[in-house]
Amino acid sequence: MIRLLAASVAVLGLMTSAIPTSARPINQRDLVALDRVSDPHISPDGKWVAYDLATLNEKKTGRGHAIMLVAADGKGQPVKLADGSSPRWSPDGSRVFFTQVVKGVDQVFSVDAVHPGRGVQQVTDLPLDVGSYRISPDGKTLVVSMAVIKERETPDGIKQVQAAKAAKLSTGLLYDRIFVRHW
Repeated sequence: MIRLLAASVAVLGLMTSAIPTSARPINQRDLVALDRVSDPHISPDGKWVAYDLATLNEKKTGRGHAIMLVAADGKGQPVKLADGSSPRWSPDGSRVFFTQVVKGVDQVFSVDAVHPGRGVQQVTDLPLDVGSYRISPDGKTLVVSMAVIKERETPDGIKQVQAAKAAKLSTGLLYDRIFVRHW
């Protein structure tokens, strides 16, 4: 009985020493500072998961994105493949495609998933942001989407409209016709 009581007191002592002395409720700043995992994609062979890890930058003014690779069985540590977002596997599972900003424009890149240290290759060099992309089943074709503004027909015209919108201080929209979404 005394041994059980002594063991219980020892365990209780270990438990209370593990409790931080500055415990407090979680707040909005804590939530904003949390790393965010998103957009997971399982490799064609089912052994790996590529995902987007967003972390708060040092100035706490925005997020940096990294393409991470982890074993699907949960064993081992995640490995950073490259900076970027929106990972997608090639059909044969040898490469991971992703988007990364180059000179202010989102482009598609790829990295060797089997040997991550072999470097990153730029796949697209387009005048506008790649909005989304898909890889064909044979892995030979990449389909991309970009912004379309019906008043402008050229990429330079679209860039001008986008720059004008970015320079505005307001973000509201003015609806001057019916039907406006009202739900």
